[in-house]
Amino acid sequence: MAFDEPTNKIFVYGGQTAGAGVSSENWVYDVMARSWTQLNPPRAPGARTNMAFAITGRTMYVFGGIDSAGALLGDLWAFDMSSSTWNRHVWDSPAAVSPPPLQHASLVAVNSTMLALYGGTLQGGAYSATLYKYDIPTSSWSIHKAPGESRLPPAERMRAVAVDKRRVLFTGGLTAQGLSNTTWVWKLDENVFDPSAYGPLPAGLHSHSLVTFNQSAHAGACVWDPIPIFTLCTKQTVPAVVAISGVTNRPGGGLLVSWAHSDPLPPPVGKLDIGLRLAMVSFNAIGLATALSLILFTVKHQKVPVVKAANPNLSIISLIGAAMVHLGIMTSSSIDEGRTAMMLTAFLLGGGYTLIFAAIMVKNGLIYFIFASKTRFKVRTMHLLFICAFALGLQSLLVALWFRFDTNPIVTLTVAGVKWTINAYNQSWLILCAMPVVILTVFSVFVSYKIRHVRSDFNETQYVAIATYLIAMALLVITPVMLLLDSPLVQYIITTVLVTMTTMAVQGLFFANKVSAVYVKTFTTDNQVGAISLTPSGLQQGTTSGVTASSNVSETSNASTASGGPSDDAGGLWCKYCKQKIRVAGGSRHSSSHKPGKKLSEVGGKGATRTRELSTLSPTGR
Repeated sequence: MAFDEPTNKIFVYGGQTAGAGVSSENWVYDVMARSWTQLNPPRAPGARTNMAFAITGRTMYVFGGIDSAGALLGDLWAFDMSSSTWNRHVWDSPAAVSPPPLQHASLVAVNSTMLALYGGTLQGGAYSATLYKYDIPTSSWSIHKAPGESRLPPAERMRAVAVDKRRVLFTGGLTAQGLSNTTWVWKLDENVFDPSAYGPLPAGLHSHSLVTFNQSAHAGACVWDPIPIFTLCTKQTVPAVVAISGVTNRPGGGLLVSWAHSDPLPPPVGKLDIGLRLAMVSFNAIGLATALSLILFTVKHQKVPVVKAANPNLSIISLIGAAMVHLGIMTSSSIDEGRTAMMLTAFLLGGGYTLIFAAIMVKNGLIYFIFASKTRFKVRTMHLLFICAFALGLQSLLVALWFRFDTNPIVTLTVAGVKWTINAYNQSWLILCAMPVVILTVFSVFVSYKIRHVRSDFNETQYVAIATYLIAMALLVITPVMLLLDSPLVQYIITTVLVTMTTMAVQGLFFANKVSAVYVKTFTTDNQVGAISLTPSGLQQGTTSGVTASSNVSETSNASTASGGPSDDAGGLWCKYCKQKIRVAGGSRHSSSHKPGKKLSEVGGKGATRTRELSTLSPTGR
């Protein structure tokens, strides 16, 4: 029996009649019209039963069986469902590699060009234990030999079906020990037969039919009952196999069994050899050590102007994120695969990216709102830290929900106390957990573009913009790699190398000048804590750099100018194209026309000029 999808018709050939006769008839059933029609092709195989058959495309292949006289047959026929014609295949393969006459054998189409024939009853009643392969384009047979003891048992009435492009499932049958409930998986890519990959059938079974199709989860499989509008996953569509009817050793005769293959969670990334594993771990260990060292450096030198201008608190947050990214890649390279290990890696990588981009977003957002509103105001450090903590908490919550509600395996059927299950990697949860990073990235890129004309000393805003664009470009490369490449190992290598190099590059980009300023004295700084010497000439050259400020209010007095400290032009925020009047929030109601080259300042009492500066982030990348 074969189904022709383009015409929605079912073709039936031969078999045994009710009176123990052998049929040679060809029938077709029109599913839409619900009608049977007998076909009379000019050339047909003749009467036969107990034959093996397989389908590839619109062609049904039939091998062997017995005729009406009880003689074993060893010929191969092909039925073209598009033209309703038969064609006999003739081969020149030596008899030693060609199958003998068989009945009750199993024939399966491995792909569109190869058939596999296994088992069956030989002349004399013995069971065959040979796997024959038939190459359709060349019309030639060969014998397939698996290495070692990886062999199927001699059997008849076994049934086989191709689950996917790399696996063929053999089920049930009759062996020398009697009715079998075993399942064997022929792993084509490894050339082995695995008797334990998917467990036994719920009951012994032979002479059954196997049908494979795409199985979807039920409509409410991903709905959370307390909040029905919130779906926890995406309904799975996976290959399933149904064994229909057949002979079983359980009361009732026929048996209907549903089965779905259980792939690992997630799909294996490939086998990392010791050299590649050591390189990944060592490279990220250097990155991790660098991030931790820069945290100590920032804490120790947080009052140095070049460090203070980058806002030490936000710098430390972004460095913690970088350390988490490096640690996440190290764990993915060194720990065993498993659900817990996968969630740990997801938390470290996702949490690290979230901290980095939250810090970048906070800095860019502050600068943008200042120059969009033309208002000077002060923001407490705790408010900024709360935003970063909230983003990390949301990311952690999503990973926890993934771990809690994406429960695998999913039971598809329980028969006689035996559970047939499927472990499916749910990509929807991965996308959901990546959304905080995606949102923060898009916002940071947008704001970095909007504040491209803002400048101050130490080029902090310029560094923020470069880091944002660099990490965004890395994401644009990683996304098609993950979606388009079929090799998990290549995906893993490209992704980890790119993420590691990007994270380390941004760490160097932001902290090389600060380390140099502290230890090599490449920047001229003032003794005044938090004061930044701004060069108006830079604006006249039309260059674009970043905004720098500190998290505290810095006092720049006339006395400091007299003693060689910063002049009245120190510590200001600059905008190349800001010409509107500036409203000062809090303090005296002083307005001034803010033109290119003029600072935003607040006039205090008794001749002192008090400049309020807002927090700035020096992202460390990811």
